[in-house]
Amino acid sequence: MDCPKTEEYNRIANKLSFNEITRKEREAKTEFINLTDMWQDGNYGAVGDCIRKENWELYRVAEFCAYFSKNLGLNELNLLHKFL
Repeated sequence: MDCPKTEEYNRIANKLSFNEITRKEREAKTEFINLTDMWQDGNYGAVGDCIRKENWELYRVAEFCAYFSKNLGLNELNLLHKFL
């Protein structure tokens, strides 16, 4: 069992992590639909540039891949995987 100070520290650390994630989400301005449109228009490099410039967290890349697959299919997802 953790001591009260450790529990308080963990609570604060979790809150800070959550705040950092939400801050990064606000900074990521490119919406998934815009990226899939760019991909369909053949702007493959622009998709990769957006992901890199916005410094996406791994969970956001996973969410995008799920969205991408649902909307463009597994064949396109496989191409995106090779591209990234």
